[in-house]
Order: sequence, then C-alpha cells, then structure tokens
Amino acid sequence: MSTSPETSPNPSPSSRLPALVGVVVGLLAFGLYLKLVWPALRGAKDRAQRVAATLPLVEEAKRRALTYQTARAGAPVVWCFDHLSSSTTYVDGRGSEPIEWANEKDVPLTHGPTSGGGCEDFVATVVERRGNTLVLEYKGRP
Repeated sequence: MSTSPETSPNPSPSSRLPALVGVVVGLLAFGLYLKLVWPALRGAKDRAQRVAATLPLVEEAKRRALTYQTARAGAPVVWCFDHLSSSTTYVDGRGSEPIEWANEKDVPLTHGPTSGGGCEDFVATVVERRGNTLVLEYKGRP
C-alpha cells in the first residue's frame, strides 16, 4: 500500500516553512512588545515605591496641618507649590510665601499659572526659616 503525498505522516520542509516563519514573527513581535511595555511597568512600580516611602510624612503633615506661618524645622508639610524656576517657588502662588529648596536639583518644575498649570502638591520637610523664607527639603509627591 502506497501513501499519497497528501496523507504522508512527514510533511515536506517547504510545507512547514510558513508555520516556522509565523512562529519566528510571533516571537519577534512579543519581544518588541516586552521591550516597549517593560519600562512602563517598571516605572509604575518605582513610583508606587516612592509614594509608599512618603506616606508616613503625608499622614503626619495632615495630622499637624501646618501653615506657612506655623511651620517649624523638622516638620513635614504637603502643600501646593508653584515651582516656576530654580529661584522662584511659592506656596499656592503667593509671592509673600517664598520657598528655598535645600535639594533644588530634585524638585520638579511646575507649569505655573501663566501656562494654565497652577501649583502641584509636594511632600517636603522644613529645614529652617531664614527671615521670611522657608527652606524645605523635597521628599516627593503624595
């Protein structure tokens, strides 16, 4: 009994080629997907860790509810800051409440009221008061 080519148990190499190409293309597509998605997943994990690290400071700041006038060295605060440039930061956009940052390079810039952005909440600790200016250390975002 002879078997016809259609019912042969071992297909020819040329008939396996499309399946092999499909598997290779699928693996390449999956690798590209991982390359694009992995940084975003890792960034979300890093952000969650940073937020978790500031949580005790946020809770203490809410409990104390300090204002610009009542803030004391060592105390955490969560305020809305306008950080327009390295030399210009105010609480809630009030120029009468200037801020200096002990760790300026770590503080992100906000968009400011002129661009429609307004202030952003930051977690910080009070380092000291210099005259009418508070010196803060940026800790992150709540």
